[in-house]
Formats: sequence, C-alpha cells, structure tokens
Amino acid sequence: MSEINLNATRKFDSERQFQLEKIRARFPEMFVPGGPPEEHLLELCTFLFNKPQTYYHEGVFENTLKYLSDYYAQNGNSMRNHFTYVAESWRRGALNTEQFSKAIEYTRTDDLSREVRVREYWCLWYQDLVETCLKNLCTPLVWAILQSKGKTINLDKDMPYMSSRADVLNTQPSLQIITDDFNATVRNGCAHGGVSLLENQMIRFEDKNNKEEWSDDEFLLHIYGMLDTCNALIFATTVFVFRTWSQLASVFSYKALPANEREKFFLADASTPIIQVKEAELKSVIGPKLQATVHATDQAFTRDELIFDALAVLQRIARFYPEADTVFLGLQGPRHLASFIRVSMAALYEWVNGAISVGQLLQSPDTELIILQFKHFPFAQKAAVVRRGLAHGISKFKYEAKKAKQLNNRLWDVLEIRDNSSGLAKRLDVIVLVKEGLSRKEIELLLMEVTNYVREKRYRTEKKPGFKRAFRKYAANRPASYCSDPLELETFLASHFNV
Repeated sequence: MSEINLNATRKFDSERQFQLEKIRARFPEMFVPGGPPEEHLLELCTFLFNKPQTYYHEGVFENTLKYLSDYYAQNGNSMRNHFTYVAESWRRGALNTEQFSKAIEYTRTDDLSREVRVREYWCLWYQDLVETCLKNLCTPLVWAILQSKGKTINLDKDMPYMSSRADVLNTQPSLQIITDDFNATVRNGCAHGGVSLLENQMIRFEDKNNKEEWSDDEFLLHIYGMLDTCNALIFATTVFVFRTWSQLASVFSYKALPANEREKFFLADASTPIIQVKEAELKSVIGPKLQATVHATDQAFTRDELIFDALAVLQRIARFYPEADTVFLGLQGPRHLASFIRVSMAALYEWVNGAISVGQLLQSPDTELIILQFKHFPFAQKAAVVRRGLAHGISKFKYEAKKAKQLNNRLWDVLEIRDNSSGLAKRLDVIVLVKEGLSRKEIELLLMEVTNYVREKRYRTEKKPGFKRAFRKYAANRPASYCSDPLELETFLASHFNV
C-alpha cells in the first residue's frame, strides 16, 4: 500500500516554502521574532503571485502604506488605540470587498438587456462598493487624518457617508488618488433612482443639485477601478499591520476576532466545489475544552471525493480557530447518511504544518472518521471526474464562443501585447489597430472597451502568468497537492477503517 499524503508531501513543503520565500524577499521585515505567524503571512500570496490573483491599484497601495507608516512613526503610542477603534469597520469593509469582488468577477451580464444590466447590476455594484467597501476600508486613514488635526468624532454618526470621508482624504494630496473613481453624484443617482439611459451608450446620473454623464464602458471601468482601489487598501493596511504585529496582534489575529466576525470571515471562502459550509462556532464540550464545530452540506458522488474536500475545510478551520482543542466537521448529503469527522487540534496542526501525513492524521487515536455508506450509484467515480471536467470545459467553451461572436463586429483589433512587468507587479503595453476616420471621442470610448477586454482576458505572459477571468470562479479551497491516483485514497481508507 502506498501512503497517501495530501499536504505533507515534498511538493506541498516546497510550494509552501516557495511562497514564504517570495514574501520574505518582498517584506523581509515581517520575518522577525514576534512577527505574524505563517498562516497570516500566506494571506499576502493572493496579492502577489497566487492564481487567481487579486488585482489592486498600485498607486493607492504605495500611498496608503506610506501615509500610515509616516503617521504612526511619529504617533506610535496611539497606534493600538486607533486601530482598536477602526478595526471592526475595516474588517467589515474587507469582508464586503471579498464578497462583492466575487459577484463582480463572476457575474456575466452580456446576455442581459442594457436596462437590466445597468440598473439591476452596475448601479448596485457601484453603490455597494462605495458605501460598504470603500467607506469602511478608508476608515484607518480618515481617523488618522482627523486625529492629526485634533478632531475626535464618532465616524459612524458624524460621517455616515463616503462623500464626507472623501473630503477628509482629499485634504492629503497623496491620498486623493483613493477617490479617483468615486463620484458623489453617480453614487446618489444609483442610490435614489436618478439614473437615465441615453442614446449612444450614455448614462446620465442626477441628484438634487448635479448631473453627470458617463458612457457604459466608462461606468464599468470606474466599477473595476473602485474594486482595485478597495483591494489596494486591504493590501496596504494588511502589510502595515504585519509590520507592526507586536503591537497590533491583539487586534487583528484570528483569535482576537469577535465570535460573530470570525464566523463571517471563516464562511466567506470556506466552501469547496462539493461542500457548502453553512455555519461555524466555537463552544465548550467537556469541561473547559473547546470544540470548533462546523456544519456543511455536500453533493459528493464518492467517499474519497468527500474526504478530499473535507480536508480542505479542515485546513481553514485550523487557521481561524487555533484555541480549539478539537474540530468537528458535520456533513449532510443526498447520497449518504449524516457523517462527520472529528480530529484533535494538535494532530490537525501537525498535518497542516507538514509534520505528519494525512495517513497519520487519519490514524491518530483522537481521530474519528465516520463517513457512512454511500447509496449505490453506478460508475460514481467516473461520474465525479466527468462532472468536474465538464464544470471547467463547458463553461470555458461557452464563454469563449460568446466572446468570439461579440468581437466579430468590433472596430478595433489587438496587434501586440508586451509584458513590461516590474518585480511582482504585472504591467502590459497593448498596441491596438482602430478603424480609420474615427473622432477623438470615439477612439476614447474604444480604448475603454479595449482596456476592459485585456483586463478580462487575463493574458498569460512569460514574466507574469495569470488566469483568465473566465476561470477564476472555479478556483476553490484545495489542499496544495493531491495524490496522482484518485483511487489511492479509497484504498487507504478501506484498508485502515473498513469503510
């Protein structure tokens, strides 16, 4: 029998060390005694090199990080109190950004009518990005600016809208870039029904005092710009917190999160292709012992498919509930009776950190693996493989076919894309051929369309490979490596647990 090892193999160790070394090369100051633990540092991978990559506005990132660093270099004594006050608002903004980022990235509106696309999707996206994401994420900066001027107010009561916070940000020249994609008239029009669809793909936004006109492409470009700005604020603030971890760990560590916030952050990205995580809580079970209890539903065809994805969920539990003594993952599915996996946190930590294999984890005396008999389903293993293959292949084909039809009648063509990436930042120079006789205004609109096209295609380049946007929805929580033979796990389980 060959040993199964999903996370402690050489491949996993090398990938994990590769990621940490990349982060060390970019931010060596974080790798010091008392610095953030590895599970926190690995959060930066999505902004740097992981696929799918989280794209962000580089200027916003650099200016935000510099302002926070300069301000608290002179006001270090007040840093912990300041971030204790703004942490809840900032975390709320980070969580909302993650959710709306998925909605914007994955939702396809091309087949909808223009009115539905603009009113029911784009307007709501813009409004939510402004009021639930950007407003909360800029809170540390706004609070620092106000404190530097000797003003102490209640941000939620005295500055409930982004427009007032934008006025504060604009008092600092380096931070004005944060509000480039924010327009109060557009926000008010989206929120209060002041949106009119004009001819020539133009949109008029109105509030009580002002009017603003954007083209369809311009509106969508500002939505993506706002999303990149929000991601940059998350990245910059996270880097600053990690650099000052010795002072801010009590505010931003997973253990420091309030119970209701920790569950929200855990659930935001806990599900896998076949497991839908429903709820999580930390509670006492026997005396002072704590158990992280997670309940989920699944659509697994086979036992090994279910256990494979369950291991990915266990990985995330270990990060968010480090103080738990045991972990319980309950599973409900249409093809099996209620099942569960219970492991000790000590054994789970050893597995996550690569000290033991998955076989040793499942053979641990404290591990209970109760996966009850699956209902008989002919060719279940093949069905599971085909289902996952079709989920990727058919969607890719449909998306590319639809795009090909849309591009048949375009007025431009991409001649060349050059990779001018610098370090970890991806930069592409695009040479475009446009139809002769177009006016300057018409060319500007075409360039917006080209920008959206290049952005959406996620071109792979030699220096900076990346995923096309069409594939991003299929990247789910997964152990970093997996066995080459899908039957291997089933053989292992059958021989050790008689299941």
